[in-house]
Amino acid sequence: MTVDFDLHGRVLVRLLDAPAAAVSAVTADTGIRPGPATAAAPTITVEFTDDLHLAEPVRRVGRTSGFAGSQFVVGDSPGRRCVVALGTSADFTLRAERAVRHVPHLLALVNIAMLRAGALPLHAAALLTPGGGLVVTGWSKGGKTETVLGLMSRGATFVADEWCYLDPVQRVVLGLRHPIRVWDWQLAQLPVLRAKLTTKQRARLAVTSRVTGPSGLRSRTLRTMLEPTRGVTM
Repeated sequence: MTVDFDLHGRVLVRLLDAPAAAVSAVTADTGIRPGPATAAAPTITVEFTDDLHLAEPVRRVGRTSGFAGSQFVVGDSPGRRCVVALGTSADFTLRAERAVRHVPHLLALVNIAMLRAGALPLHAAALLTPGGGLVVTGWSKGGKTETVLGLMSRGATFVADEWCYLDPVQRVVLGLRHPIRVWDWQLAQLPVLRAKLTTKQRARLAVTSRVTGPSGLRSRTLRTMLEPTRGVTM
């Protein structure tokens, strides 16, 4: 199976001879639905093969990564390895064995490619409000998701919660759609969002629990996909 993932016309990820599970994983990681291969040149190519046939044994620099000669290899066992491109080439080509599901460092490579295409990657949330576009940046667990959900309950439109891409020339902010984690205490404060949950999401929330903090308090959580992926004018 050969498919393309077009990220706002700026970055094209192509999977060559990919198993269905890998296509599903890239869809989940980027939030972009796959399409048939096009005539456009890909920015990131992932070639799937039965065996990488590495010329040298892997010298480990961690439990799941190392070097085989000049090749950077991610994966802890044959069949699950991926050679990640290193260097200054404008395009990235990765080779992966068929048991690989999540392409290693895919979002990092997308961010580099977006930067080369003139869009600044920013770890931030973004929304479209009646007064214009809003970007909220900050550290992990700093409250970006709570800001997104709170403003959505007041009519704002979701753009992104994790990664945004700022284009200073066209003056737009682009986002990636992806699953975000929503806690039960957040839903309790946002009945508008709770009312939009599907039957499946409600059932999952009811049976899923997670231990948090040294006190052992339990809080139920679910992962939900916010729609749509769109840009917002700066």
